[in-house]
Amino acid sequence: MLKKVSEVLNSNANRKFDLAARVGGEEFILLFPFTDKKDASGIANKILKTIHHINIPHEYSKVAPHVTISIGVSFIDIDNQDIDLALNQADQALYQAKETGKNKACFYS
Repeated sequence: MLKKVSEVLNSNANRKFDLAARVGGEEFILLFPFTDKKDASGIANKILKTIHHINIPHEYSKVAPHVTISIGVSFIDIDNQDIDLALNQADQALYQAKETGKNKACFYS
């Protein structure tokens, strides 16, 4: 399951300065420098649709019989590259996605 999800994430981190990495358990991080909200939304939706389409079985899930994902998105100003702040904001947005229905993307605001 993790390999299939990571393949989807890596296929979307396809510019030379993008990064997809597993940070532990079943949590991943995607870094897309120089990406605006419209493009980030498009990438997040593409990931959600692809994961849904490949229909990875998840027999122990209380949410769905197949793997779903929740995505938290944050932005940092290029002049203020506080990665810890960006990660914290993305984490907050991730938990918002999980608490409001899962299997979707939420943006930190």
